[in-house]
Amino acid sequence: MHYGVKIEQFWMFSEGGRKFIGLEKNSHVCLAIYDKYDGFGNLRSLQVTGIAAMVEPFSEEYNAHAAFKKIPLDALKKLPSPMNLICVTPTRIDALFSDFKKDGYSSRQVLHQLA
Repeated sequence: MHYGVKIEQFWMFSEGGRKFIGLEKNSHVCLAIYDKYDGFGNLRSLQVTGIAAMVEPFSEEYNAHAAFKKIPLDALKKLPSPMNLICVTPTRIDALFSDFKKDGYSSRQVLHQLA
């Protein structure tokens, strides 16, 4: 079996917080995606390192992602401060999947991409 993955960008809405002060100074980020731990033989996770960009609230791109997520623009406009939309372009992805071993591969795989 071949595990083919094409990952271009990760998009997420966030209410904000102190982390956004840091993004203004340093756009290098890391995020984790994982399943609940269910034993060492069932590991499934990704660690994504990349470059973050903030999307202007209520821009065409922002509105399109709100629609994709089924978040009504009216609801977003009623918030005291706009919800942040962050776009992360991966530069490296570390995958840890126990199932890879069943096909003769290392359970840890690394994908490097240019940002």
